[in-house]
Amino acid sequence: MKNHSAFRALTQPAAVAAAIAFAVLSGAGPAAAAQMSADSCRGGCVHHAGQPVDPLVGVWKTTVGLVNCVTHTPLGPAFQSLLTFSSDGTLSETTSAPSFAVGQRGEGMGTWLRAGVDADNRNVYKASSEAFILFTSDANPPVSPGFLAGSQTIDQVISFDDDLNHWSANAAVSFTDGTGNIYRQACAEATAVRY
Repeated sequence: MKNHSAFRALTQPAAVAAAIAFAVLSGAGPAAAAQMSADSCRGGCVHHAGQPVDPLVGVWKTTVGLVNCVTHTPLGPAFQSLLTFSSDGTLSETTSAPSFAVGQRGEGMGTWLRAGVDADNRNVYKASSEAFILFTSDANPPVSPGFLAGSQTIDQVISFDDDLNHWSANAAVSFTDGTGNIYRQACAEATAVRY
């Protein structure tokens, strides 16, 4: 992912709010908004209780690796995260990233939206989540660079693989202090399998 500012513009919560507002104001309501999303799955849908559901909806076990933002060279060992995408366009996530002290990082919460399909007709999504960093920790190389109390934001582009049970993502990660100033940015790549 090379243009993070363009990506951020596509993942703003206002875009999701506008889509939900349109569905509600048009009389469709949240359930119909989820159904509209499912009906438009040109890249494929999964079914739950006989109803089409957007394939991103569900729980995913991901393997995440930090990478150099320019060369995409891995920066340390990969770790596991769990992400849950709900049909209402919300997501929650938790991570086992060893760089955080025990209890230092809260659960991440955010939004997702379907961005279309790629050249191979596979579904592509944009997702953005934020988690609180509850307390400051000192650097402990090579395990942890240390963190300031504040928050972590993850903006990612998700693309399904050749089936609807696996996807990969590129992410831009930023850390802000308690006043909202960005003090660190990073990049990550992930692969996921349906849980």
